[in-house]
Amino acid sequence: MVSVVCVGLFAIFALLSFIHRARLMARKANADFNTRSLALLIEVFKEENGRYPKSLTQLASITNAEVKGSLNRILHDPWKNAYGFRLLTNGFVILVTEPDSWLCRGKSEERIYKPGDGLK
Repeated sequence: MVSVVCVGLFAIFALLSFIHRARLMARKANADFNTRSLALLIEVFKEENGRYPKSLTQLASITNAEVKGSLNRILHDPWKNAYGFRLLTNGFVILVTEPDSWLCRGKSEERIYKPGDGLK
């Protein structure tokens, strides 16, 4: 009887661990996709205006409804990741910050793009 309970608890622990890893992989994949999409939108802004936007707010001022919809989807991430943007002398940086959990502080990751990298 005790061994059955132990095996059952082990199976539950293994399943929870698997689900947790799957969620982390899905969050990472979503953040990667959103970062590449945001980089593309920033490069399109540059192509149309001859310069990079100064902020994500300025990027949101694009009148194209399809672009606004894509940007809105990125900025209202279902995983609650926060996206930031900053200009560099030669390109830009996109910052992705995961939300804090009850156990630890959310991780931040910067991705540096040189001119034209977002179009690749």
